[in-house]
Amino acid sequence: MHYTNIEPLAADIAELTDQNEHTGAVITLASALNASHYISELFDIDTAHKAIGHMMPCLDKRRTEIRNDLLKIIGRQITSAQTKLINSAF
Repeated sequence: MHYTNIEPLAADIAELTDQNEHTGAVITLASALNASHYISELFDIDTAHKAIGHMMPCLDKRRTEIRNDLLKIIGRQITSAQTKLINSAF
């Protein structure tokens, strides 16, 4: 998918990040990219986080790895200015 208007996606991600919903922000990006394998794993991370009551370092590390993979994927589909906008939303 090629994006021409990335601002609404960046705004949604930024809002979730501001609300401390970091996993939700990554899920939003994964959903925009139709990355179902990552979406499933992110929901598992979120479920574990809620069950434990805090974000374990191993879960945070994996969420960050997924986010970085997704940023690389979308970065190949958008302009450098749009990439900066998405990156700054996190």
